[in-house]
Amino acid sequence: MKRKILFGLGLIALILIGACAKDRVISPQAKMGLLRTQTLKWENFRAEGIAEMKYMGISLRKMFVLNKTKEGLRIDIIDGGILGMGASPLISVYLGEYFSLQSDFQPQLALMASSMINPDLSLGPLSDLNALVDAFGESIVETGKLQKDGAEIVFTPQYQLQSIVDGKSKAQINVSYTSKGQPDIISFTMKDASVDLLCDKVQYGKAEVTPLPRMAGNILNQFLEPNPYREVADPEEHER
Repeated sequence: MKRKILFGLGLIALILIGACAKDRVISPQAKMGLLRTQTLKWENFRAEGIAEMKYMGISLRKMFVLNKTKEGLRIDIIDGGILGMGASPLISVYLGEYFSLQSDFQPQLALMASSMINPDLSLGPLSDLNALVDAFGESIVETGKLQKDGAEIVFTPQYQLQSIVDGKSKAQINVSYTSKGQPDIISFTMKDASVDLLCDKVQYGKAEVTPLPRMAGNILNQFLEPNPYREVADPEEHER
């Protein structure tokens, strides 16, 4: 009799466990909703914290302010002061319809950037991740990633943005999260340079982006481009 009771209790426990497991199965519609909720966060957000930058053995640790909207993204590296309150940017990076870098602290950085990075580089489809969900949401839910315009976008099992890799430039963005689901560290790597943004504060819907002026073209190309004045003068020289 005792065995029958134990068997019955065990059977009931298995049924209850199975029912709970069934309740935890997320429907495709719920997954799509979760994906949309996560991608909407990246449409407009502001982050503040500490930036750790490394380039060719040189390290720099400073405060930063990052603003991202559908129109563009801007990162300002700040020297002292309270973030966003009178502190002057050492380095500013903008990515929207074009790429631009500005630095009064290290003016040569702009020259290096113009020679290493195509100034026509843009935020492209990453400006509106929600539009990508509209177009490719089912594929993202099924595979956890998306390949678009030579870039691979990978999501976590919770459909948080995990990484973006550009196949052409090999530039990469990686994002880790806190236990509360907030961005913790946003890492950018490209060639010999890397930047880790250690986020202390993240706000959604309060970002404003002021574009930087366009950078001058590659300084080497300025010497390689044909001189229009020389072309006009050449016929006169031949006549002489």
